Amino acid sequence: MQRQGVHPSNIVFMFTTIQKLSHTVRTEFGNSEIKFTQEVWLAPLHGVGQGNGAGPAIWAVVSTPVLDLLRDEGVGAAFNLSLSGKVIKVLGYSFVDDTDLVVGGNYCNHDNITAELQRSLDLWQTGIEATGGALVPEKSFWSEVSFAWDSKGKWSYSKDSQDSSNIIMKDTNNEEKILRKIGPNEAIETLGVHLTPNGKDEIQFQAMKEKSIQWANKIKSAGRLSRQDAWTCIR
Repeated sequence: MQRQGVHPSNIVFMFTTIQKLSHTVRTEFGNSEIKFTQEVWLAPLHGVGQGNGAGPAIWAVVSTPVLDLLRDEGVGAAFNLSLSGKVIKVLGYSFVDDTDLVVGGNYCNHDNITAELQRSLDLWQTGIEATGGALVPEKSFWSEVSFAWDSKGKWSYSKDSQDSSNIIMKDTNNEEKILRKIGPNEAIETLGVHLTPNGKDEIQFQAMKEKSIQWANKIKSAGRLSRQDAWTCIR
């Protein structure tokens, strides 16, 4: 924040306020009488705090140098836009604590792609650690997407990437973990949504249907509802 011209006193004021907050637990019987607080902070226990209006801007300040690092190192993927023919370079997509790194290229073999993905991940992890952050292997996964064409020029997702290569990520204890690999048709729940590399929504629809059925069964077992409550549930 100082690098972008924010005065140190403003920074100290905001983070001191956040770190000296008193926290209670709200239950059905009211707020807890015991509060969680700490007067002396040996090290900050958290970042800017969820709901902080300065959060998005601060994340941009924190993440941009890391993205610049990846760009300077030449990782990423190049795509030709189908209409204009323009070539664009993509490093990935980053939304606060959810980041997708992308690597690729023309006529690259599997070994080159996985090695480049590992290099991109190592750069991202090192940069995030330098800012005080960390990655969580249990919440991370990777996918290899390649294509095959038939005699009529119709493409499909290739199944030739069923190999034994691994992508490694370090956890908060600096221990190496093997990331889970998913296929183009598999889905992982991310930010509450089941996303598949092929972009299809069948698994997400099924997940929503199951939740709706569970919700409806709970409403049924709750006893007789008033007409107003029933109408609210239907709506």
